[in-house]
Amino acid sequence: MSHAVQTFLQRHQADIDGVLSGFDRVRFRGTRRAVSFPKGVMGLLWVLQVLLKNLAQFLQGHTKQLKSVTEELAARTPVGQVHYVNSSTQSKEEVVARLVRQHQVPDDFVGLVAVLSCVEPCRTFSVYRNSAQKKLELRSMFRKCLHYYLYIRHPQLGRLHIRIQSWFPFQVQVCMNGREWLAKQMDAAGIAYVRQDNTFGWVADFAAAQTLFDAQMRTPWAEMLSGLLREYHPEFVHLLEQLQLPEPYWTAEQTEWATDVSFRSAEALARLYPRLVRHAVQGLGCADTMRFLQQKLTKSGTIPGQFRKEVVTDVKVRPEGMRVKHRVGANSVKMYDKPGFPKK
Repeated sequence: MSHAVQTFLQRHQADIDGVLSGFDRVRFRGTRRAVSFPKGVMGLLWVLQVLLKNLAQFLQGHTKQLKSVTEELAARTPVGQVHYVNSSTQSKEEVVARLVRQHQVPDDFVGLVAVLSCVEPCRTFSVYRNSAQKKLELRSMFRKCLHYYLYIRHPQLGRLHIRIQSWFPFQVQVCMNGREWLAKQMDAAGIAYVRQDNTFGWVADFAAAQTLFDAQMRTPWAEMLSGLLREYHPEFVHLLEQLQLPEPYWTAEQTEWATDVSFRSAEALARLYPRLVRHAVQGLGCADTMRFLQQKLTKSGTIPGQFRKEVVTDVKVRPEGMRVKHRVGANSVKMYDKPGFPKK
């Protein structure tokens, strides 16, 4: 927790019930680095004794195999089949929620709930004919292919999903939520709480809950993420072994870290929040946002002349409250008030 946040909490401790700080949404990417570039793929093809002229046919066979085993997997879920989503912009969480209602999946169901599919962009490899040198070449490129989404209710981690690219090199993502995980931890520890969406407004023992939250940071991530693949789609892992592909190298592609500050009353928050919004908009400039988001400044603390990204601050009123957001490129920090949050 930053020094500024600690100072804020000390100054307003009389109005604060407690604080929780930890992971929100996290998306991990499993990359097979040995085949993430053309030379590496060429080395694999030499081992597998596959000629470039036969590559498309070879890969299509494995994609069909993945489709077949994934459809068999989906047939054993409460939804009963792979559900195709015809637009990558459509919320897949909303689609799953609708399917859960339609198929009357019990709230206490644990396991693979549904499998979705959607055509989305991906990075893959294609064979090109080099007319000048009269030979075939392997090139990395962006294209579109079918992706499978496995939506899971995990007994310890809560709701999460696994995304699998159906075309070589079969890229994988795992998206989970630290607060889903924390809720399961508190359930197991017998700690009462009130939760709305992704926020904890009240916890019977904030200190004990924070200890559980901190324990997430000591997770052996690679072991856990590869274990999820083996548990929920073992035939996919077997397919990768057939291709002699290495274990995924896991990176945190996107991470969200959130701090929930629970005030003793809506009135206490209402007195303070307008001042926080005014300070965030009027008192902070572009250099402050860049410094907080770890962007380089000059020695004098000004914006470098070669900087070309956009620095944005905006305020929006949403159903959950008033949101202030500072953004630089793909990185951002934001603040909400939630005055109507139910208490214990």
